[in-house]
This record gives sequence, structure tokens and C-alpha cells, in this order.
Amino acid sequence: MNHIHLRDGQNIVAEVGAAGKVNTRYLRGLNLVTREIDTERQSYLFNAHGDVVQLVDAYGNIKSYQYDAFGNEENPEPLDSNPFRYCGEYFDKETGEIYLRPRNYSPTTGRFLMEDTHWNPTNMIYGDNPLKINERKADPNDPLGLNTYTYVPDINAMMQSGNRYVYGMNNPIMYIDQNGNFVITTTVLLIAGGAALFGTIGGFVGNHIPNQKGATGWNKVGYIAGGAAVGAIGGAALGVAALPVATAAGFGGLSFSAAGVSTIAAAGTSFGTMGTLIAQNPNITVNWSTYAQHGLSRMAERGITQQMVNTWVATGKVLQQGADKFAYITREGMAVVNSAGETDNYILKHTI
Repeated sequence: MNHIHLRDGQNIVAEVGAAGKVNTRYLRGLNLVTREIDTERQSYLFNAHGDVVQLVDAYGNIKSYQYDAFGNEENPEPLDSNPFRYCGEYFDKETGEIYLRPRNYSPTTGRFLMEDTHWNPTNMIYGDNPLKINERKADPNDPLGLNTYTYVPDINAMMQSGNRYVYGMNNPIMYIDQNGNFVITTTVLLIAGGAALFGTIGGFVGNHIPNQKGATGWNKVGYIAGGAAVGAIGGAALGVAALPVATAAGFGGLSFSAAGVSTIAAAGTSFGTMGTLIAQNPNITVNWSTYAQHGLSRMAERGITQQMVNTWVATGKVLQQGADKFAYITREGMAVVNSAGETDNYILKHTI
């Protein structure tokens, strides 16, 4: 069957039927909100990963969807005309592929049909925004006058560029690729969604207050902007609070993305050489008396203080590395210590 789609940019907003008239319309906000077929309206409901999990009509009838990790729908109905499913994206029933703008994705193989063109020799090791450490000013006696520094390899960049056909770095539970070129975490979706939703609500509230008080001009603008800002901050906080719910639904993990946002995983989750997540903090106190002076100097060069590390160890998520070594990870940075509080000079500060 042939379908003629009308688009707003790269998003499908309507379909044209055989008679040449629009027979289906899609309302979009942050993502799909409703679809309207003739006069019948249905609403889309999503999970934390952005998958369409329910389609509800005006009478309360519900059509539910379930998928495996890579997007293969379980028990699909052959006559189901809804085209938006896994990740909330367009699913072509004839080819079994999902439309992700620059590239089509096949959930059967868990691979894109074209390679990712974003990655090239300039960014495939250190990423798009390389992080410098150990930066030192040029020696006055150096005739070239060059500063010295070290670039930190970006593990996400290497994982994505290593195989340019994989979806979500082969971890589609934790990551989503909305346009075929850029991977984000489910955490970012929750935080951004909460900020946008409650920021909008705050703006409406901020508009209502000056109307009640009779404020006009820039005073009214201040109320609206303040309401939107407070709403966005509160919404983002609710997005963070929703992370354990997302984890319970199977969307947890630890994210070391460029956004610097960490998610929450279930205790016992293994992260390879990084260690295994444990539920209880061993309550280790860093023994700074055993830390070498040159190590303290390197910390200072990176903008890290002893108080910062103490806070990370007291509040961070804990990955156990072997019998007597623990990695404490926060949004601000990480530190690796043993049960005696001795570090192994592995202290990093994240850039957020």
C-alpha cells in the first residue's frame, strides 16, 4: 500500500489517502501526542525509553505494545495501522525497518542499514569536544612556546565509531538514537521532558499572577520568566527522581555521556572492568596521609580538592573492583580507593 506523508521538517505530521485528501493527522509536542483518523482521536503513551506502549481512544479502549531490547514487537497485529511504535518512531511494516531520518534501522538485526557519517578520524577517539588534562604553560626557554597537555580518550566516541552500524552502542535499553547520528541516555530524556513540561506550566502560572495583580510590561515578563525557570528546575528534579522508576522498568545503568548525567542501575549490575554496582556504601574515609605530594599537586591542577573527593566517596554510587577496591562515581567526578582509604591516584573530575 502506498502512503503519502506530509512532514514538518523531518517529522511526519499527516498522511494523504487514495482520494488525495488528508485522512490522518499527528499532533506533536515534546513527542507524539495524538493521532486523528477522520474524526477518531487516539492518544499515545510512552515508557521511559520513548517507546509507544499504549494507544488510547476517546472511549478508553487501549491497544498495548511490547518490544524486546532492540525493538522487535511482541505479538504484532497484522491489521494494526499505527505506524509509530519503538522509540516513538515510524515503523515501515513492509520492510520491517524504522525510519530515523538520515538512516533506517532494522530491529531484526539490531543494525542500521547505512554507516554513521558523524564519525571521522578527527573525533573517533577523543570525541567532538576533547577534554584536556595535565595542561601546563609553555616553558619560557622553549623556542616554540608550546603549551603541553593530554587529551582524555572518550569511551563513548570510541564505542560508537568502532562499529558505525550498531544501534545505541549495542545497549538499546540504556541508550536511544533519535536521528541515526547521536546517542543519548534515557536519563536525559526524563530530565529534559520534566524540565520542558513543568517549565511550560510555570510559564502559564507566571502569566496568571501578573494578570491577577494588574502587572504589565517588563514586570509581567519577569513573572512569566521566573515561573518558567522555577518550573523547569522543578521538572528536571522530578525527572531525576523518576530514575528509580525507569530502572525498575528495566531502563537503568550508569551513563558517562557528554552531558555528564549518571543514571541508576540495580545492585549487582556489572560494568566490566569498571566494577560491579553494590547497594551499600562501605563508608570508607580517605586516608590523605598516605597520598603522595605529587598526587595532591596533580589534583590541584585538575581543579580537585580533598573536600570534593571526600564528598564523592561519601555520596557516590559504588562499583566494587575486586576484593578490596571501590570506585565512587558521581556527576562531578570519581575516585578509586581501597578499604583502608588509600587511593591509587585514579581521581578524575567530570566536565558537565
